Amino acid sequence: MGSAAAGTGVSMAASPESEKELSPRAVLIVDDEPSICLLLAEMLESTGHPVLTAGSVPEALSHLRTRSVAVVIVDVQLGGADGIAFLQQALDIDNRLLGIVMTGHGNIELAVRAMKSGAADFLTKPFQVELVRLAVSRLLELYRLRQENTVLTRTLIRSGNIQLRPVPLADFSRGNRPFGTEDLTEFERGVVEGEKRSTERVAAARQREQSLVASLMTRLEETWQSLHETVEEEIASLSFMIAHKVVRDVVTEKRDLIVTQVRTALAHLHESGLVRVRVHPSDLTVLEAARTALSQTPHGLLTLKFETDPSISPGGCLVQAQSLLIDATLDTQLLRLGEALRKRDVGEA
Repeated sequence: MGSAAAGTGVSMAASPESEKELSPRAVLIVDDEPSICLLLAEMLESTGHPVLTAGSVPEALSHLRTRSVAVVIVDVQLGGADGIAFLQQALDIDNRLLGIVMTGHGNIELAVRAMKSGAADFLTKPFQVELVRLAVSRLLELYRLRQENTVLTRTLIRSGNIQLRPVPLADFSRGNRPFGTEDLTEFERGVVEGEKRSTERVAAARQREQSLVASLMTRLEETWQSLHETVEEEIASLSFMIAHKVVRDVVTEKRDLIVTQVRTALAHLHESGLVRVRVHPSDLTVLEAARTALSQTPHGLLTLKFETDPSISPGGCLVQAQSLLIDATLDTQLLRLGEALRKRDVGEA
């Protein structure tokens, strides 16, 4: 290329505009979570390119209109805004930039939608540092090559090695070639062929990348489904364990309640001798087990006779001595009423 320029006496030195085109461009990170922006900015410090961050769509659009940006990394969810829709806006402002869409809930449909909207890559959270760096470095290199190609083409046009001429009306019907194609020089035909091959290589690379992303997303979806099923089984097992413990604790509490009720009622007796205790049939076994402890009172040893009465609610009792009848079922109702009032106060609070 240098010899050709020397032979024609035309300098191939880059113009100030060309140097501006090839100057390092920024990487713009758009996420409504400041911690994610900071994490990605630290990851990408090694690229040598400026890193910009934005927490909202308006702030990101302001960066795009005032700064030179090569790569945009955007989250799908931006605090109520659509990250993919923002990427389309960004491409409308500068169709040369390359976009990466990131999300914490990746699926195939979302990846396909992102690619159709112009995204060059798709990342899922949590990030792997090397994957993020490789993806950004690859896109920065692709952007640089495209800019070099643009600058080279402009330089060749200015130098006269590529001549622009008006193309007459041509017949593009089947079997006919546009008039004037045979007048292209060997160099011009080489440039056209090179651009065609470059476009084909880029398209093939994009197709391979999309296929790879789709395959990875399918595997991720299958892994997530398997993990979800495993977690559901573990949650169900844990729920049964908790329910079993709650039932066991309730039964224990109920047993303690009837023993406490009878002991409280017997404490009001100031005599010894035979005492009849009527309880619900379900409480009889518990009282029989506590007979010895209940028989001993400060006023003497009692002879307890336990009787069952289905009309008495569980947890309540009727205690009858020679000169006194104690209705402990009333105490039980009062306890339950107080518990209900306490729970209601807690719920209102």
